[in-house]
Amino acid sequence: MFVFPYTIDRELVDPTHHHVHHAKCLEILEKARIAYLDSLGCSYESMLARGDALVIVTVEAEYKRELKEGEVTVRCAEIIVDERRIFIDQSVYNARGKVVMEARIGLAFMSLESRRSIHPPKDFMDAVGVITPKD
Repeated sequence: MFVFPYTIDRELVDPTHHHVHHAKCLEILEKARIAYLDSLGCSYESMLARGDALVIVTVEAEYKRELKEGEVTVRCAEIIVDERRIFIDQSVYNARGKVVMEARIGLAFMSLESRRSIHPPKDFMDAVGVITPKD
């Protein structure tokens, strides 16, 4: 499990609703995923240099509480690889340790040349290990 501490500053808080807009929550998840991949040695820079990119293909998110200004923690579970799809379960916790949102992000590698989905590269598979999906 990868843990990513993050500070919600006032600029992220919607002035009308006094909480973080749901789309901004997805941006916070992305920051955590990038840090997670970097920690595994799979930086976006290395993907781009290789000629591919990891792109989002599905998002399943459940919002449980308002996300407000202050310290939060984003947790990223182990990466699951299923054929060409990569899944990462993520959750955001507020300063009190309560779950704010949970999401399953589906990703795929895309060739920057052909603009089509490709199998995950070997170096990515080696870095994350292959975890088969649970039935």
